[in-house]
Amino acid sequence: MAIVKAIAAIALLFLFTVFAFQNTQSVAVKFLFWDLTVASALLMLICLAVGCIIGLLLAWGISSRSKKRMA
Repeated sequence: MAIVKAIAAIALLFLFTVFAFQNTQSVAVKFLFWDLTVASALLMLICLAVGCIIGLLLAWGISSRSKKRMA
């Protein structure tokens, strides 16, 4: 099982590297009072990370609520 995880990790790292090299153009981001210029790959990865964190927090909140109701 450890070999499968290692192969999956290497494959994801390879795909990330290809993605990052193909999306190097800069994009301007204007949000509230911030003005940023970042690479589009970095922007997409930041959005993915924020979305994953929000999803995990929501899932944790829902599961803790259902555990409280069962007790």
